Amino acid sequence: MMTEARKVWTIAATLSFTLTLAACGGDDGGSPPPPPSPAQIIVSGTVQAPAGQVALFTKPSLRERIGALVFPEAVAALSGVSPVLDGTPVQLVRIDDAGNVAAALASTAVSAGRYSFNLTSLGLNPSSNLLVHVVNSVTRAQMRAFVTGPTVDLDPISETAVRLVLERIVLTSGTTLTGFTVTELRDITGAVNQLAVVKRLSAGLNIESTVSAIKTEVASESVLTGFIVAAAGPGETTEGPGDIGNYFPLTQGNTWQFQGTHSETGRPPIQYSNTVTVNGTKSVGSVTTTILTENNPLNSRAAEELYYLKDSRGIWNYGNNDSSNTLSPNLIPYRELLFPLNVGVTSEVVNKKGVNFGQDLDSDGKNETADVLSQVTVETFEDVTVPKGTFSNAAKVVHKTTITVFSSAGLRPITVVGTQTVWFAPDLGPVKRTMVLQADEQATESVTEELVNATIAN
Repeated sequence: MMTEARKVWTIAATLSFTLTLAACGGDDGGSPPPPPSPAQIIVSGTVQAPAGQVALFTKPSLRERIGALVFPEAVAALSGVSPVLDGTPVQLVRIDDAGNVAAALASTAVSAGRYSFNLTSLGLNPSSNLLVHVVNSVTRAQMRAFVTGPTVDLDPISETAVRLVLERIVLTSGTTLTGFTVTELRDITGAVNQLAVVKRLSAGLNIESTVSAIKTEVASESVLTGFIVAAAGPGETTEGPGDIGNYFPLTQGNTWQFQGTHSETGRPPIQYSNTVTVNGTKSVGSVTTTILTENNPLNSRAAEELYYLKDSRGIWNYGNNDSSNTLSPNLIPYRELLFPLNVGVTSEVVNKKGVNFGQDLDSDGKNETADVLSQVTVETFEDVTVPKGTFSNAAKVVHKTTITVFSSAGLRPITVVGTQTVWFAPDLGPVKRTMVLQADEQATESVTEELVNATIAN
């Protein structure tokens, strides 16, 4: 599904150290740069409520009433919600296992539809019982969200996630909030958000009716509810919420046909086609993987097999059948994508240093070594149009792989970066992907593939 790591390796392997790399220079005698300042932990996000209740959070000004007529509501996973009005109070609180506020730690007000807290200045870090909190001034209905990272939105989805966790504590003897890890709480919220996207849920008349409707949908997802139960147990669960919306359908026989454009520096663009097929299984060690065949991936002009494992936590990469790719065997297996598809979250899927590159590029009789960093980010859910049609709520996933190859002869290292963006549609899979390759910060190659036809088993 994502082949940029192999492509990056190919580019790196074809760059000759003896022709493109200069010998290492000496020390310039300058002073080392000062150490970087400690990073500030700032949590911020939007605050959105069912549109009919927005004005109940605080009294709107004349300017805000006019603005509400002029400016459209923000895009959200849940339709029918709007930003609460500026001036709405937001609290940073700790809660107990019953959901009661145990301590109010800080307060702020919504500005331009957003709030922000500097956790570093408050001496705080994300934790299982740290929440942001907003209360309806008339009905006293509340919306809460677990503070699990730098971006934490407050809306009926986040409130649903909080209630699901608190209800699980009541149902599971001996379970406490601190029994849930920050990652588990982030993933529960992300899974509920993804479910709202896939089901195209809309807000009800108020917070309570909206949360109730979302919880009903959650109850119908057995893998997701099982994940919440598992998360209540000790330690970090190995379970996950599954492929909500079936963004990665790996049923045998599924086929995707793409049309592509391949551009290289100094050469005219080339049009090509590529067909991807789910085509059997293969044992890799003790694991049975699913085979994806591509007859011309990214216009490589060479067919390949890719080996994947899909489980409740995501997609595992188990390599390919390219015998010339001597780097990948030193990296696999690794989790190429994590479930749920948490918007805005960047996951480090590979970070290995000093890996045997498998080739002697500088002709000194020794294989080079490489540092490999691969990160994946779910940027958003959006509509995407390709020759096959327009697909709503496609997950835009950006996969960035950086390979720095070090010469055993002491020549200057070279860095190759591949950035691949893939749009996955629910119940269909990949509908578009782009690739940009850079060698030493210079763009060398770009590829775009768009879906023209697909055969997907029900």
